[in-house]
Amino acid sequence: RHHDRNTPHKKLTAVAILTSCASDFDLIGDWTFYAATRRRTDAEIPKHVLQLQLAFCILGALAWLTVVTDGITIRPILKRANVPVFSTGHLLFFAVLCEDIPQMCLSVIIEILYGDETLSAMTVVNLMTAGYDTLIKLAEAYDHRQDVHDTGAWVGCYRGHSDDVRSV
Repeated sequence: RHHDRNTPHKKLTAVAILTSCASDFDLIGDWTFYAATRRRTDAEIPKHVLQLQLAFCILGALAWLTVVTDGITIRPILKRANVPVFSTGHLLFFAVLCEDIPQMCLSVIIEILYGDETLSAMTVVNLMTAGYDTLIKLAEAYDHRQDVHDTGAWVGCYRGHSDDVRSV
């Protein structure tokens, strides 16, 4: 299915609601884990690790916004980069690749390097929400790989002459 600005909104489905809830809980889990990590007093976590975690939380929020708006927020950037079309599946896959997987890896690294011998409850919750969100996004990305949107990059201004064109 191909969308442009004149296409009516997509039909709301149970899978879309489930994906939205999973993404919402993952976003909340990421920020809660970040806040809990900053408050930790049992380990001296380097500032650069906290900054990296904050960067992934911000990237996660931007990815969430992009997915929630079905790419409307990223359309001007893609248009400027001369990308004519994108699919909802690509957006979801991008969110998994650039935010979910690195965030899960960073959570485990923080826990292994700076935690005690067991995973904290907050780490387990963060990994569970991120893991579930990743799986559901990948499933929906596969289902929506053909759900294509125009960016408007193909629209151009063409000039052939400067004189008036008159009918015969």
